[in-house]
Amino acid sequence: MTDTSAILRFVAKRLGTRVKKANCYDANVCESEFSEETKWQPKVFSGHPFSQELRATYRDRRVHVMGNPDYICCRVYGQLDVELCSINRPNKISFVNKPSPLSVCGDPRWPVFLCAGQQPSERLRKFLKDPAFHKTVRRVIRESSESLHLFADAIVLYAKPKSADEVADAIDALSSLVGPHSSETSSVDFTVLPAPLHGLIPLIKRWAVTDDGERDALLEEASESELSDLVATIEPHLGEIDDYLRDSADESLPAIYIGALAECTVEARLHLERIREGK
Repeated sequence: MTDTSAILRFVAKRLGTRVKKANCYDANVCESEFSEETKWQPKVFSGHPFSQELRATYRDRRVHVMGNPDYICCRVYGQLDVELCSINRPNKISFVNKPSPLSVCGDPRWPVFLCAGQQPSERLRKFLKDPAFHKTVRRVIRESSESLHLFADAIVLYAKPKSADEVADAIDALSSLVGPHSSETSSVDFTVLPAPLHGLIPLIKRWAVTDDGERDALLEEASESELSDLVATIEPHLGEIDDYLRDSADESLPAIYIGALAECTVEARLHLERIREGK
């Protein structure tokens, strides 16, 4: 059996990050059930949950890799101008489970699955016919149990690699398919916030990440001086931010992200304390 834990450790070292514990019951690799009878603890029927993960940046793309004893899941975030579809196997999470007459470059080894009722656009047909994409699929899918899943903002591979080199090669191949990952705040107009908070807008764009795992990875990758600057700049404004969020009851994106900035600042303080305790 392949030691996926060792593979993840090697990949993390190459990417300059570290492996963390995870607890992800992914329906594509783990059949499980949550119920009141089990006090909402999952009962696993087959497969294994993803128990380890790493997050990093590679070629300006955000990368999230998870592993269990059987599979490694590589997700590369970035712009991908195609509709939702899956290659080789259905996606049980996103309900991309309708067999279609399409395949990658007409190659019957790589069937394409779509959502029920979905009609493939000419843009998707053109993408699937691209010889470069065919080459990438042949490069990353080596077994019938492996699959590739396309989203508007990411591409995801479920694979059973035998080595860290295979995972690194897959990350590189997937990164070539998607455009650079844009910040989730890039299209938000923060000038609607109260004028006294406008000076924080650059920091909102840098640190306001709503995903817990991505925010934790962002803090882990930051230097001690970056964390110190964040805390020193934002902590004096935490009361002001709390007052704004409480009094306005604003649920707009700017309000959500300035709240995420406050949360990130509190977590940055805890990271700083751990760093300084370890010295």
